[in-house]
Amino acid sequence: AAASIFNSQWDIPAYLYATIRQSLAVTAEYLYEDLTREGTFGDLGIKELRSHRVPVGLSYFHPSGLTGRLKGTYIRQHGRFLSPTEAAEPGHNDFVVVDGSVGYRPPNRSGLVTLEVQNLLDREFRFQGTDPRRPEHRPGRLALLRFTVAH
Repeated sequence: AAASIFNSQWDIPAYLYATIRQSLAVTAEYLYEDLTREGTFGDLGIKELRSHRVPVGLSYFHPSGLTGRLKGTYIRQHGRFLSPTEAAEPGHNDFVVVDGSVGYRPPNRSGLVTLEVQNLLDREFRFQGTDPRRPEHRPGRLALLRFTVAH
């Protein structure tokens, strides 16, 4: 994995998962990532990277099988990145991403159909992920239709 070239640590100093009612749940977390790279920079061009993330979500579950989720994530990222001249230049960004989904689970619980929209508000931003094969946040809207089958 790309993140293994770094001295990396994720801390989750605070989280909250609560069921407000039988059909309503809230989540809140605080995530902190601190990456440093010694020696050569590798393909990502990161020398130092500090990321703060605060995802807050609301989930609704109806007895008929309908579900809905809305999650906003505040992200603050600061770092030093390798420029084309091989110098480490500072960079930073602060933004909010909103994701949402609606789903349906049939009464026989044989599966789940979900329409998920990432970056619902179609925000443009600069985010440096540490695994290019699995981007966590993408500028621009992305819609996914998922079918999950249960035995």
